[in-house]
Amino acid sequence: MGRPAPIGSPRSLAFGRRSRGRGLTMARGEVSDPRRRGTIERVKFDPDGMREKLRQPFPAGRRLEPSPREEARMEALLEALGRAAGEAARGSSEEEVAAAEADLGVPFPAGYRRFLLHAGGASRAPAWRGLWRIDEVVSLNRSLPVFRWFGGLLGVGNEGFLVYALDYRAAAEEPPLVSVGLSSSDPSDVEPLAGRFEDWLAETLPSA
Repeated sequence: MGRPAPIGSPRSLAFGRRSRGRGLTMARGEVSDPRRRGTIERVKFDPDGMREKLRQPFPAGRRLEPSPREEARMEALLEALGRAAGEAARGSSEEEVAAAEADLGVPFPAGYRRFLLHAGGASRAPAWRGLWRIDEVVSLNRSLPVFRWFGGLLGVGNEGFLVYALDYRAAAEEPPLVSVGLSSSDPSDVEPLAGRFEDWLAETLPSA
């Protein structure tokens, strides 16, 4: 087998486009089948109905301010990230992060925002585990087909065909981190990873 296409490449995006029409609904009807008589399930494509069901706008809300304990924890995680990422950890500016929030119409949770300020700036390689740079957060959330199927998910990175996203559909104080396949259109494909972005960082970063 060949190696997976990089995110955003023509081959990977074409793969995503081919999967967009796979929303399925079930209809009953008479189908000729030499092995059985009567009615069996018949599948027909209904991508528009699936899209309407899945798409949800980002909810309006405010960003929760972290407690001093949470601030200290995030500071320790960013120090560990700096050691693990080395030169790849370049920060973005407050203006860049605020512009991304305004462009996407959603406030980023405090932990993820701190990550972008510390290590989400322009660099030759992702700071950690395929997490996107600040400019990619905007452009890929607007261009990748998976986010047209799943409204309320904000992509933050990918490893191969596995996309990491903040799930604003969840009824929680802060959006949990989830994963979903790049070409997915099935809501059952969304898998929880961590209650908060910083929880995932703590689980994946090497210990000090």
